[in-house]
Amino acid sequence: MQGTKAERVLLLTQGKVAIELNQNRKAPYTLAILEGEQLFGEMAVLSNGIYSADVKVIGSTAEFLVFQGEDLIRAMIFDSELMMELLALVCERFRKSNEVIGLMLDGMSALQDNEENLLKNTCEQLKAYKYSFKDASNQLNNIFKSNQVKL
Repeated sequence: MQGTKAERVLLLTQGKVAIELNQNRKAPYTLAILEGEQLFGEMAVLSNGIYSADVKVIGSTAEFLVFQGEDLIRAMIFDSELMMELLALVCERFRKSNEVIGLMLDGMSALQDNEENLLKNTCEQLKAYKYSFKDASNQLNNIFKSNQVKL
């Protein structure tokens, strides 16, 4: 899905899926685990039209309702409550993304400036986001420790 044209929005109705980002490494980064009734693919349909992540079913099965992106946009034109709910969902996802980006930048700055307290605080906050962000927290700590050994 990542990098392909976004034509559909999916509603997970049963099961569990991982939202994964493939970058320049072998293993993908897990950004989120979705369960229950959760929507995904909406950001791509409402923005640049390209999926920014992959979706992987966790466990044996998952069930989805599939909506054509154009149909969703048409429905939003006539249903202001739907539009507001989707807008709130997208804004919350962007807000969380901004928080994580800020924490990663704080972590890199703390490493560069050798600020142990800032790094510890930043890493604790990153761990709360779970998945690959917890791994990033551990990586920042390991880099700090290896730099301390070299000094």
